[in-house]
Amino acid sequence: MNLARTLSLGFLSLVASGVIAGAASAETPFQAHHPRQAEVLSRDRHERAVIRAEGRDHVIGRAREHRLLVADRRVAHRDHVLARANGGFITHREQRTLNRDESRVDRRIGG
Repeated sequence: MNLARTLSLGFLSLVASGVIAGAASAETPFQAHHPRQAEVLSRDRHERAVIRAEGRDHVIGRAREHRLLVADRRVAHRDHVLARANGGFITHREQRTLNRDESRVDRRIGG
């Protein structure tokens, strides 16, 4: 495993623990009223940051970075569409689906 990937995985685990702690404390009114959506969007922001960092560090090429960002934006867009259709919330099933899609993008980043 190369150094960049090791650092990325370490950073992911650190952020994941922060996301769990942040979701539990519900720091903002949005997070308090929309915890599922806040968790999905937080993960989405983190994924974008990782993609951009790996692109900036030349771990991945520009075309691959673009494709990954498009896939990641697609997940965020689906989150917004689902929330609008459901009165501002996403269901537990929708959260699982969105998280599964984020995991697929995450696997594409690493390999």
